[in-house]
Amino acid sequence: MAVREMLAALASDGLQKGWLRHETFAWNDLVISPAGVTYKGAVQARQLVCCEGTAVMRNPYFSWLPVTANQGEVLDVQCEGLSTAQVLNKGGYVVPLGDGQFRVGATYRWPPLPLALHQRRLRS
Repeated sequence: MAVREMLAALASDGLQKGWLRHETFAWNDLVISPAGVTYKGAVQARQLVCCEGTAVMRNPYFSWLPVTANQGEVLDVQCEGLSTAQVLNKGGYVVPLGDGQFRVGATYRWPPLPLALHQRRLRS
């Protein structure tokens, strides 16, 4: 499956038909009721899924959770001959992207590096 192409087509369709928006979510514009949620008076749903990573620490509904940021690394690589039949996930992960491309990563560095040090390390 050509995932990138599929996602691009879905995004284009969503923007054109109005069910996808490119904007920063404003928690003040969310209304929660027993029937579900309404966003900006226009978008209605029975449920809301929050996928915001460590930004959840600033989310007014979940800021009470004991979340601690950690740092991860991601690298896209070309690796002919590696199996695309499975996703590997044990202390790190390898996800097939197609055409011999893989996303390799880990999310376990603790404590996180200061941003400036991390940026210098990536350039060297």
